[in-house]
Amino acid sequence: MAKLEKYSAGVVGALVVFFTALGALASLAQFVAKHAATLGGLGWLSFVGCATVLAMLLRLCFCGPGFGGERRTAAAVIGGSFALKLALVVYWRNFPQTADRLFLLQFVDSWVSGGGAALRQLSRDVFDYPLWTGRAWPFLYPVRVLFPQHFVFATQVLNCFLSTALVAGIFQLTRRFVARPLVPLALASASPAFIWSVLDYGYQFQGALLIVAALMLMRKILDGSPFGARVPVCMCSVALGVLFFVLHLQQGLDLIVAALLAASAAYAGMTRRSWRHGSRLAVFLVVIPLTMSMPMSRAADSYFRSCDEGHLSSSFIGHAALGWNLVTWGEYYGPVVALDKATPPEKKNAVMMGFIRDQIRGRPFDAFVKLPFVKIIKLFQLGAATGIEETFAEDNSPRWVALFRGTRLLFAPVVLALAALGAMRFFRNGDTERIAWGLLVIGLVVAYTFFSETSPRYSFYFQFVLLACAAEGLDIIALRRKK
Repeated sequence: MAKLEKYSAGVVGALVVFFTALGALASLAQFVAKHAATLGGLGWLSFVGCATVLAMLLRLCFCGPGFGGERRTAAAVIGGSFALKLALVVYWRNFPQTADRLFLLQFVDSWVSGGGAALRQLSRDVFDYPLWTGRAWPFLYPVRVLFPQHFVFATQVLNCFLSTALVAGIFQLTRRFVARPLVPLALASASPAFIWSVLDYGYQFQGALLIVAALMLMRKILDGSPFGARVPVCMCSVALGVLFFVLHLQQGLDLIVAALLAASAAYAGMTRRSWRHGSRLAVFLVVIPLTMSMPMSRAADSYFRSCDEGHLSSSFIGHAALGWNLVTWGEYYGPVVALDKATPPEKKNAVMMGFIRDQIRGRPFDAFVKLPFVKIIKLFQLGAATGIEETFAEDNSPRWVALFRGTRLLFAPVVLALAALGAMRFFRNGDTERIAWGLLVIGLVVAYTFFSETSPRYSFYFQFVLLACAAEGLDIIALRRKK
């Protein structure tokens, strides 16, 4: 099965190279054409300062373990990352929440205050009711209950912990697959998306952290127990079932992860020429977790549907229609939302499908060629569409706008260019986990390109793969310099 591994590695690596190279070129072109001339002195100072800090951090992590060993160095970097985020949150503890973040804040506040009756009223007022109920429940709802007077600040502090846990999880997940394990940690710690987004009242960190946790459990199941006992593997499978339920509440992430784990089990069985091995993995990776999670998922869905008296959104097909609109090129578009809200529930699916057909018939080249490229480029603009820059601007804080913009404009093209350089090397072994990570990137790109609206914030879910590839790209440069 060496040919299968080689072929799979080549295809997955080539697609990841294509996506990241496209994103890198677009980021660089946008910087040159749109931002370079208007960045201003403070923006350039932020740009250069971020480059200097990133270079120093990479040098610390690139040259080998310091502070007495790899784990102590990692602990120091992770601790510094948490301290920076917490200081940012404390300084901006009254950070104004705007747009979707403000609506979500008001949604959760009303829900907790009024219970089921309030939820039914919210379903008549809020178009995103089907999305926000599940995404708010696991983290935002309990925080509002526990900290009724300061729940926004408490959520920002929680974001610091979730973001730092995500950085630590990326280190643990990638460390045995890259030549220099501390480099992905350095890049994750310096990611503007992981730093600045702690200020937002939102749910981005939880989805990314759940995916990383699921992949860590997959590793345990693939490795099996070091003592040959099945109890630890069963416990991992049970934990994966709980994660499947929480991923289900994130609106569709459970389907992507379940498909990914099923493909991983099949791939592991084929490469080892053992259907018994593949079937055993499928049981622990998919069958047991889904059997556990499905009753909980159905109960949650049933409750939220019973409270949905407004029926404003057609949910999946409505967001697919937003993704196919050729006005905003796959992002939010008010007239589509208005059409969805105004259409009777029994006709929503047909009307939304009709809108998609009209877009395709009217401009087929744009729909099938230009739109996918634009949406992929948007998806790979790391750190964009967080709402941070717009909020600073509305708050009349131009210095903070420049500070944020400088960090974002540096990080995205650098990491994407390094990832494009290192992706083929990262995937060349064709082992099950690497292929799974590549399939995660490809699956999310396909899902958000053809079945949903697209935003750069969704890159949270696969940024760890790009950081691992970027670490390999940096190692390639270092080896060539030595020659």
